Amino acid sequence: MDTKEKARKQKPDAASEAFRRKLRKLQNALEKQGEAFDQATAVESGEIEQLKDMAHKAHMERKLTTQEEKLKAIHLAESQKLYNEIHELHVSLEDEKGRMKALEIAHEVPIHNE
Repeated sequence: MDTKEKARKQKPDAASEAFRRKLRKLQNALEKQGEAFDQATAVESGEIEQLKDMAHKAHMERKLTTQEEKLKAIHLAESQKLYNEIHELHVSLEDEKGRMKALEIAHEVPIHNE
């Protein structure tokens, strides 16, 4: 009886031990998958942050470019306005020089009243 009882006790113990080994293997595999998931999540979070930073940088660069273009347009408009004013002054000066020359000639040439 001792042998039969030992055999009965050993069989469940062996089966239990096999079950425990499988359970430990599954738990270890699950832990590894959890760690891998955590790492992947951390990597994805980092990539998301990088993408957000890149998008923000691109937005700011577009905004800066737009502001630069506006400033160039304003500068061009002001330059054109100044050019037009200078041109008008130059034309007025030439007109005034022409009038002065005409007056000078008129004073030099005697007018004959007949």
